[in-house]
Amino acid sequence: MLARFDRARIHTIGIASLLLFAGVIMVRCGTAVSNVVSLHHRMVVDAGCEVRKLSPSLLKAAAKDSVLAEVGGSVADPFRTGASRPATARPARPRPAQPTYTLSLNGLLFADRDPVVQLGYGPETSEWLHVGESFRKWTVIEITQRNVTLRKGGRTKVLD
Repeated sequence: MLARFDRARIHTIGIASLLLFAGVIMVRCGTAVSNVVSLHHRMVVDAGCEVRKLSPSLLKAAAKDSVLAEVGGSVADPFRTGASRPATARPARPRPAQPTYTLSLNGLLFADRDPVVQLGYGPETSEWLHVGESFRKWTVIEITQRNVTLRKGGRTKVLD
């Protein structure tokens, strides 16, 4: 019974120690990262939370950023809410070319009495049309056994 009590007590103490250790690490690193991000000073924090100075090349980059910030507008912390960046002009995208469709004869049912045709324009298809009916402002003038004659304004078109 004593061994069981000791084992549970050791587990409890171990878990509490780990949680305490993790909390201390999170507070130290979080504070250091927050200081670097919010104060914009020229120090960097390692993963181990050690502070060191920037290399000369990074100092030049930081100087360019500060000059650009003064010229270009606001420098906001991107990790905080409400951060704003200066608007940048995007190049206009070219519009996709409109597909060119032609009028086509999709179907023809010829009979001595009441022949009908079905016309197409790209993905669009007409109902079955009789002589005198229209599709996309083209009027059916004549239907023969092999073709159809259409008129739009002063233009006439024969479809086979």
